[in-house]
Amino acid sequence: MVLEARAVEYRTNRLSLLDVVQITLQKDPVIQIEEQQVEFAKGVLQEASGQFDLSGLADVSRSYFRNPLTDANHLRYDTLNRPYLDARRTLETDEMDYRVGAKQQFRSGITLSPGVTLNQVRNNFDQQRTVNRAEVNFVVKVPLLQGFGREAVGAAEKAAQLRREATILDLQHTIASRVLASLGAYWECVAAQLRLEVLGESRTRSEEFLARIKELVEADEYPAAEVKQVQADLAEKNADFTSAEQEFWDARQNLGLALGLSVAEMANAPVPSDSFPVPTGDVKNTEPRAESLISESLVRRADYQSAVILEQAAQYCV
Repeated sequence: MVLEARAVEYRTNRLSLLDVVQITLQKDPVIQIEEQQVEFAKGVLQEASGQFDLSGLADVSRSYFRNPLTDANHLRYDTLNRPYLDARRTLETDEMDYRVGAKQQFRSGITLSPGVTLNQVRNNFDQQRTVNRAEVNFVVKVPLLQGFGREAVGAAEKAAQLRREATILDLQHTIASRVLASLGAYWECVAAQLRLEVLGESRTRSEEFLARIKELVEADEYPAAEVKQVQADLAEKNADFTSAEQEFWDARQNLGLALGLSVAEMANAPVPSDSFPVPTGDVKNTEPRAESLISESLVRRADYQSAVILEQAAQYCV
């Protein structure tokens, strides 16, 4: 199973929500591992289905024998039934075998095996001319137990097929989980970015306020003690802003990790370009009930469906 996604130009570090989803599909190592598991399960299924493919057999063999003869074997008789001693000391036999056949096993358990065999034999005594013998056979094997072999023969293929379906569901669950993690990291980064902007504006207003207070103190409109209080407030705003900068940096790094970026790309961690969506409609009336969530999760969750299918596959291996 190959995931097709539009290549994202990662030239800048500002990413939209759609870019985050596409980069996750392209680079997430966990998704890539699950894709390889699907390919492996596909290979196992093909191997299990191979037993039902038509297979051919072709064989050629030659045998040559040299057997020494005893004195009794040298005694021969001519056409007039007169004995004489043969000068040949060995019996030389030359034999050739040709075999061609095929084998087909059906998922019903029945196996068909047709074949043809040709045998050629000659020797240097009574069979100096080659003797040919042909044999044609057609074998039908029908199992008599376990549903005529249907259950036993197709168990491995059925189990492999179910395991492949389970790995596809595992891949779907992994994709959903990893995309969810990337989206969660994206929205956390958006929140950290907005918090940094708010604290930055607050620090700017505090700096402007300090400048106005100093002008009023110089004009003897405010006591000098007010400057210390405003400076303390500005120092607190600076500390909050520095902390927000660190949180924003951490959120960017977490987003990069969730996207599966390399070490070189992590140096230029992504920055969200989208903001939080504005809710529409009556949010209070859209809250689902716990019972409906449980029943719907049993139908929609791919990891649960995968576990059910794996349980079914295990039944074929008993």
